[in-house]
Amino acid sequence: SLVCPVGPEGNVLSEPGEEHCERLVVRHPVLTYEEMETIKNNRKTRADGSVAFKTQVIDITFPVGSGPDGMLHALERICDEVADAIQGDIGIIGVQGVVLSDKLAGKDRM
Repeated sequence: SLVCPVGPEGNVLSEPGEEHCERLVVRHPVLTYEEMETIKNNRKTRADGSVAFKTQVIDITFPVGSGPDGMLHALERICDEVADAIQGDIGIIGVQGVVLSDKLAGKDRM
């Protein structure tokens, strides 16, 4: 099956509750533009106003002229940005989904 649940997984040993339903189910690995926009822009909130599901877009491109060292620096930057997005800040919960984007790719960026 190509189905992929995305988001926080509830504790399977606890009583079933609303938090067990706060996952996005992607039915196939290839998304349409509209599906991707929905994932990027969707922010699910609970009745109490807290965030149940949100995503952050991370740019994965780097300057063409930077060569292999530029690619290594980009990989380190991407890993740091993803970790920061998921971990969140003090008192702020991180995101549940990360979208890696090459939208800025072009003749000067790869």
